[in-house]
Amino acid sequence: RGAFGDEAAGPRTELLKLGINSYLSPLFCEDRALAAKEATFELLYGEIRDIGRIFGVDDRAEALIAEMQSALAEVQRTIGEPSQRARVLWYDSNIEEPFVGACCGAPAMLMAAAGAENVFADTEGTWAVVNWESIADRAPEVIVFVESDWSTVQEQIDYLLNEPAFAS
Repeated sequence: RGAFGDEAAGPRTELLKLGINSYLSPLFCEDRALAAKEATFELLYGEIRDIGRIFGVDDRAEALIAEMQSALAEVQRTIGEPSQRARVLWYDSNIEEPFVGACCGAPAMLMAAAGAENVFADTEGTWAVVNWESIADRAPEVIVFVESDWSTVQEQIDYLLNEPAFAS
């Protein structure tokens, strides 16, 4: 939905008035009753098929899906069934109020596929704003950092290394 905010491309209704069609992931459908409840690979593949149909490149969409399915299967074969699942924090951005992968978004989908445990799996939504105390309480063993212009990985690492609760 962020892409269709006033500070971005603009509301979808306004774009449509200008004759511009838009596509919104089922996960972020404006009508929450119709929205997908969680990210899944099948949902992702469906979105790729949608985009393939929209642009008349169905064959390319199917080829991409097949490539992705093959890569995922290879990763899962390589990993095998972990004897113990690593406890993972997917940390996107913001030092004051950390923005993290919650129960139902793409980060959760990827962590599950990799055999990891999302430390915020019990938190509603695709993403969540949390506090550092809740992160410390959940004691992640692994942190996945997300690089962005507004919050670089190095800034995030430096912050954590300089905070006594996280330095180790």
